[in-house]
Amino acid sequence: IGKVPPGTTEDELRDAFMPFGPINECRVVPDRNGSNNGIGFVGYDSWGAAHRALLDCDGKVQLKGHLGTPSAIVVSFAERTSIVGRGGGVDYAKGLDIARVFVGGLPDDAIEADLFQAFSECGNVT
Repeated sequence: IGKVPPGTTEDELRDAFMPFGPINECRVVPDRNGSNNGIGFVGYDSWGAAHRALLDCDGKVQLKGHLGTPSAIVVSFAERTSIVGRGGGVDYAKGLDIARVFVGGLPDDAIEADLFQAFSECGNVT
């Protein structure tokens, strides 16, 4: 989590991310001077919970230190990489390089156009 304002507590960070699932790790990383350096980590029991948090919070959630500013937290999957900042974890990261979903339980008379219509509300369907 990036753009964590100075003074943010682990409890505040946990409260912001708790609605998405059970949290097994939450920390704000102090800088060399002992204050917050603007990053934090939240770990979930499941990839799905982490993914929901990423989609619902990235660029949308303001912590107490953001109030009165246009700034919001930046959320991505944490990865060990030489890439610093955005791009370390993509929205559909789970070791996959594709963004597709399985849809089961369709009625026998369902056609491709029905799926395009239903899922076009979620984004570009190809």
